[in-house]
Amino acid sequence: DAYSLLGKARYFDQRYVPAIDAFNQINSSSESSQAESIVWKAKSNIRLNQDALAISQLIKLVENKNLESDVLAKANAVLAMAYIKLDKKNESIKHLKVSRNHTNNKNLKARYSFILGQLYEDKNEEDSAKIHFEGVVGFKRKIPRELYINAKIKTLQFSKNPSSNEEFLDLIKDKENEKFLDKIYYGYSQKLISQGSTELTQEFLKKSIRVNPFDKILKAKVYTNISEINFNNSDYLLAGKYLDSALMVMENKSKEFWKYD
Repeated sequence: DAYSLLGKARYFDQRYVPAIDAFNQINSSSESSQAESIVWKAKSNIRLNQDALAISQLIKLVENKNLESDVLAKANAVLAMAYIKLDKKNESIKHLKVSRNHTNNKNLKARYSFILGQLYEDKNEEDSAKIHFEGVVGFKRKIPRELYINAKIKTLQFSKNPSSNEEFLDLIKDKENEKFLDKIYYGYSQKLISQGSTELTQEFLKKSIRVNPFDKILKAKVYTNISEINFNNSDYLLAGKYLDSALMVMENKSKEFWKYD
């Protein structure tokens, strides 16, 4: 137990090699303790970009038919993480489904479903993506509000129902969603751009970073979107300015990341 706590503390402190060393000291007669240490070693190896090693460790583990359900869920979730890093979406999907089906934690079920939706979206399989996002929305108040809102935004973006625009506006008016207005504004802008409403799109893109000027990833997306709109409108000078702004934000974000890595 002490080595397990030490390993986890080192992991969260981003000291992955010492974390693996601590997990290697675990020599318990408890099969679940041994299995959990393998999961954490694999997580540490993924952080060290040793994805193939992590996968080999976990594949052996999940083949154990006596593995407890919650450990099986954790192991498959970490396997999915490794495959996502390697851009192997089909393998990621397969293991995430196992994780979702073997956990009793509603938050985890919803999170795994959301990631599944994102993976299907990346594969341009919109129907499958929508099913998983709708599954997250179905949890309603049983999951964190932010996760619910993110999934709701996705379902409205995929919706062909004319009332989906009104539903976006209802989300904006709801005071309970004030903390998530940046996400809702940006989500609505993506819906509008798919409908060809470029002026309204730009209005809501700018609103999204106005309410949250500190999210650099959001800023980069907004500037890129506005650049593309102006480029399509043959305003190449303005398109270039916004693209430069996007690149500057991404460059700063990159420097900031490496500063704390």
